Amino acid sequence: GGLMDGHRAESRFADRVAAGESAGAILLSLISGPQQRSLARCAAVRIFDAELFARYLRSGESSDTELTEFLARGWTEETGRRTGRYRIAGHLRDDAWNLWWQDAPADAQKPPGALRELSAVLADHYKEIDWPVERLRQLAIADVYAAGRPFDDIYGAADSRLDLAFCQDAVDALSEPSRTRF
Repeated sequence: GGLMDGHRAESRFADRVAAGESAGAILLSLISGPQQRSLARCAAVRIFDAELFARYLRSGESSDTELTEFLARGWTEETGRRTGRYRIAGHLRDDAWNLWWQDAPADAQKPPGALRELSAVLADHYKEIDWPVERLRQLAIADVYAAGRPFDDIYGAADSRLDLAFCQDAVDALSEPSRTRF
């Protein structure tokens, strides 16, 4: 029984790693659907707080997990910059982001509808709390054409202040390397 089951599971894990599957993808395949969906939603943002998690990132399904549990399991982590700010754990970020494309055609030219809808809501939220770069990041996902004017405004204002770091933040919001699917 138990010892052999453990050995078979270890062997299957080793086979998946040997086949090139990442540890993050394997972990995500072993957790519940609601937890996967919440982590995919967390991967859609760079940073979040407990309120954002509760309002928009948690899947809301009855068997989902609270942020404290995600932290305890190492699926999310504090950013280290400010208390109460979190991000998806680095080892899960790309694989959780890729969950959005699980059912999409391989040649999809734009993000899946559910991701675009979430990003539109998040863009509104970031506008309300005056986080312009995060708003821009979400607009680029929800409707890339709608991101043009805010980009010009953010970049232009930063450039006039000679704030090159903020200029770079605006550029980065539109060109994250792991998000070049669309």
